[in-house]
Amino acid sequence: MKIVYFYRGVPVSTPLMHIRFIIDALRQQGHEVAECFPAVGAQGGVGTVETSGVARAKAWFRAHMPRAAVNLAQIYEARRARARTVEFCLRERPDFVYERYSIFTDAGLLAAEAVGCPLIQEVNAVYSAQHSEVFAPGFKALAERSDRHILPQADALIAVSAEVARALQECGVPQAKVTVMHNAVDPAEYQDLDRKREETRRALGLGDAFVVVVLQALDAGPFPGELLRALKEAWPRVSGTVPTARLTWIGGGSRFDWFKARVAAEVPGADRILLLGRKDHAEVPSLLAGGDVGVVLWHRAFCSPMKIFEYMAAGLPIIAPDLEGISEVVHPGENGLLFTSGEYARAAELIAGLAAAPAEAAELARRGRQYVLSRHTWGSNAAALVHIAKGLLRSAAPGGGKR
Repeated sequence: MKIVYFYRGVPVSTPLMHIRFIIDALRQQGHEVAECFPAVGAQGGVGTVETSGVARAKAWFRAHMPRAAVNLAQIYEARRARARTVEFCLRERPDFVYERYSIFTDAGLLAAEAVGCPLIQEVNAVYSAQHSEVFAPGFKALAERSDRHILPQADALIAVSAEVARALQECGVPQAKVTVMHNAVDPAEYQDLDRKREETRRALGLGDAFVVVVLQALDAGPFPGELLRALKEAWPRVSGTVPTARLTWIGGGSRFDWFKARVAAEVPGADRILLLGRKDHAEVPSLLAGGDVGVVLWHRAFCSPMKIFEYMAAGLPIIAPDLEGISEVVHPGENGLLFTSGEYARAAELIAGLAAAPAEAAELARRGRQYVLSRHTWGSNAAALVHIAKGLLRSAAPGGGKR
């Protein structure tokens, strides 16, 4: 099949990785994917997006400008994307358009209508309901009207969690249109783990330490402050209970330098914390394999954190908050452990408990790896996506019903 992958914005960090993974999986299954990123131009595709000057400029703009200016820029960018996306799709003539949905954006809908093909939207959050802090006064109501107008018109929607699926239905999307499809991993990246573990521990000087791994970017917003609070509450308890405990934190971002300075000044036991900064994704599987437990300290409630699947694939038992987007896939005592969100002392207890019970930790890790590799791969997500598209195309064929 021929697919146009459309995203209105400039994808960086985790969204960019998600886009790369699903596009690669579709191509590996023999499908042709044309990449449409009107904000940065289609030339070079997703592989050149993150290093473009446009990406850097927009990241700075989002981090430093008032919310009203950011919201106005989003509206302008959405309007500007219309003609470019329609033109692109008319030239490519795809079997269907797959859009990573962005607020205020109807360009994918207009392009699919122009071509006469289905539109499938991947929704990682219903922004008007689940990202309300990103809107300046007066813009949230506009965002709600936009979501209620655009989202129900898609032919099918992929929600990354059950909570996102419910938010879609509250926007007027029929339940029959929505499929929950969590994030995933590429199994090929998580092979030869024993060798990767040995090499990483030697390179980082970890020796026989019990290594806690946190994979978390430190970008603008309130999140670095909450993560610092979590670390200040949890880490002294872990390091005081587990003499060999070390922590490796993988992830950079615009607040990394601030976070690093605050950790050094405010977190007891900071000398046993390695803040590795931003790493290319190709390095992440090896860095994860060097650990003994993968921890999510804090996360948004409605997301499907990619890190939990990566922890599992790397053979790490998981400790994470009991948020719905996480508890849908992390089942306590089976493939991980959960704590009440915000109770960081309890998270520390669970970490120390696994350090004291290596057999339990190994069994959780084994089950987690088996679970993710059998149920949450980018290949299976791509196949499910194409299956949905084929169903839409059959129903749109003469005698098959309306698009």
